[in-house]
Amino acid sequence: RLGACWATQGEAQHTKGSSGTRTESRMPKDMAAYQGFVRSVVARYSPAGVHEYAVENEVNGTGYWAGSSADYTTLVRAAATAIHGADGAARVVDSGLSSTTYGYGIASALLDQHQVPEAIAAWNTYYERRMGTRGATFQPATDEASLRAMLADDQGQRNLDFLGAVDRLAADHIIDIRQFHFYERAAAAGLLMGYLRAHTPTDVPLEGWEVGLFWRDGAQEAASQAQSDEMVQTVVT
Repeated sequence: RLGACWATQGEAQHTKGSSGTRTESRMPKDMAAYQGFVRSVVARYSPAGVHEYAVENEVNGTGYWAGSSADYTTLVRAAATAIHGADGAARVVDSGLSSTTYGYGIASALLDQHQVPEAIAAWNTYYERRMGTRGATFQPATDEASLRAMLADDQGQRNLDFLGAVDRLAADHIIDIRQFHFYERAAAAGLLMGYLRAHTPTDVPLEGWEVGLFWRDGAQEAASQAQSDEMVQTVVT
């Protein structure tokens, strides 16, 4: 991850962590210098057996990536050239989009296929546990109009834009592996995998780098047996 610093364009707008030093990433001022940095990272860690490198993290969120999907595509292409040049055995991985991105892609794809009831059902299944957690962002879809309105808001359009960008990076074999993050209910895991398989070439492996279970207001609670069983179901699916 680049973060926002002397080597990047613009000032940090989002800070995270108790130290306030974790920020969103921004495009490098000097792409050649960035590629040199990437080569030095690969040269340092490949002798230790590290051969997979993900470029950034959850770039559909502005708190992680300040640029556009076109900027991100430019960055990944540059990083991939540097990574492969420094280690012939290396595999380039995309950032992994956030778990909450994929319901937009699933519903949008079904609408494109004129499967309106299926799109509404998929949305409500995928986001069942998110409903009401982010204001108007995640609400039940009651009909086609309400679903399309949620897909058309700013975050919805950004999610779909970045899904398309990762689709193209995989189709062009700029990335060698497509990673996914998933924290929704186990019943939605099949929807996720169906979408990923339909939008990823068969020779590009899928890897779950973050797989867990979102539980509202559950941060201080130990997992119940039912929650643990559901996690197993997700992984098996």
